[in-house]
Amino acid sequence: MNLNMKNNLPKLKISIPDIKFKKSTLILVGVSLVALISFIVILRLTEPSDKFSAIFLQSGQVYFGQITNEDSEYVTIKKIYYLQTSTPDTNAVTNPLTGAETFASESNVNYNLIKRGKELHSPEDIMRVSKEYILLIETLRPDSKILETINSGK
Repeated sequence: MNLNMKNNLPKLKISIPDIKFKKSTLILVGVSLVALISFIVILRLTEPSDKFSAIFLQSGQVYFGQITNEDSEYVTIKKIYYLQTSTPDTNAVTNPLTGAETFASESNVNYNLIKRGKELHSPEDIMRVSKEYILLIETLRPDSKILETINSGK
């Protein structure tokens, strides 16, 4: 009896072209997924960040801007600002040996945030800095005084 039941079952027919079609479909779907994931990763790496950062250089200069490329030998910065300090002349003391000016009180120092591009040589608002000259990069918080000044347009 058991043998008769086996003979009564419908036979499953699979042809070679059907298997090839399924393999090629799976391969096409797999390649498409890999391409889509790669495209998304590339977009995420190259999209500019809206966040501002402070970029501290070995020379002592500090720039504020949006970093658009941090993963290469050069860091690319856009929307660049920097601080310029000034003090009242009355506090300046000139060293007779070196000619350097020193100031009696740091509390009298005035800071001005300067938009890069207003200089005499009129550079574009993009800068590429070699990573070997960068000491530190810090992301500015939204409540930063620097960001408040940038956003106010001063």
